[in-house]
Amino acid sequence: MQELENSLSDEQRRRNDADKNVRKLDKRIKELIMQVEDERKAQQSMADQNNALHGKIKLFKQQLEEAVSTCLFVVKYRWVPLCSNKLNSKLAFFRSILKITLLSLMC
Repeated sequence: MQELENSLSDEQRRRNDADKNVRKLDKRIKELIMQVEDERKAQQSMADQNNALHGKIKLFKQQLEEAVSTCLFVVKYRWVPLCSNKLNSKLAFFRSILKITLLSLMC
């Protein structure tokens, strides 16, 4: 009889240990599920920000192309008085910046 009681006591201890381990694992699974969900939300937020930035880049690129086109038109037909060397150098500087910016946006 003592042997059966010892065996029962051992089984109950193992059962309690197993239940304790199951609770720990359930808690860990819930933590991992929450972590995955948080990471998914963060990834979605970053994707939304990325899309918004691409939209802004497209808009800026379009505005830049329009500005370059306008500048080239104005320079072509000499609507801007090009009397001084200072103005000529500024115009050349802005042309180079516009070309560089336009090239970098096209890549």
